[in-house]
Order: sequence, then C-alpha cells, then structure tokens
Amino acid sequence: VHLKPAVADQLEWWSVHRGTRDDRDREIKGLHASLARDVPTIIVGDYNDVVEGDLFATLSSLGFDNAFRERPTAAASWRWLGAEPPLAALLDHVAYQRDHFRLVDAVVLAGGRSDHLAVVVKLEL
Repeated sequence: VHLKPAVADQLEWWSVHRGTRDDRDREIKGLHASLARDVPTIIVGDYNDVVEGDLFATLSSLGFDNAFRERPTAAASWRWLGAEPPLAALLDHVAYQRDHFRLVDAVVLAGGRSDHLAVVVKLEL
C-alpha cells in the first residue's frame, strides 16, 4: 500500500499528517473490503502513519497486527533528507493477520539513498 501522504512543508508536516489520518483510515477499510477472506494476508507498505496512529486500531479490529507495534523499534523508516531540523518517523509497516501468522522479527535497515529505509519482517505461517 501507499496510503495518503501528508504533503506539507517541514514546519507544518505534523499538523497536516494528523489532519489526513481519516483519509488513510478510509483507504485501509476500502482495501480490506476488497480482500479475499480465505487467503492469509499481509499488508505491506508506506502507511504514512506512526505506530500510535488510529489506523492501527482499525487494522487490529479487522484482525491484523502491526509488526512494529508487536516488536517496537526506535528506528525511523522515513526521513526528510536535508530538512532542518531533521524530520524522521516510522511510517512503513507490515500488518499481518494474527490468526494466520506469528511474528518472528521486525527491523528497519539503515542505508540507501531513498527517503524510505528497508523494512524486514520475518513471519511464520
């Protein structure tokens, strides 16, 4: 997934981010409605929301756990390169159906030229 981003300058980013949470919630509910019910499902991508965001309460109510809620990290998966002051957050997530998968590990890898870092999650079916 790539849910609605908070498009703003660096000083207004957080307030715009909070203001677009309802949009992301509607997007994830629409995606969930289109999923096959008999297939174990993992939803991976740029959620444009932090672990504490309401979006993950919605996903939890739909039977999904967030790898970084279950295995917390201080690492950021996104950074605004060149921003002063620096701006970074954990916005990339792996949500998995808790009835089908068991979380083994979840990490963010440092490095690369993208504004997003690699997220590696190991699950057992």
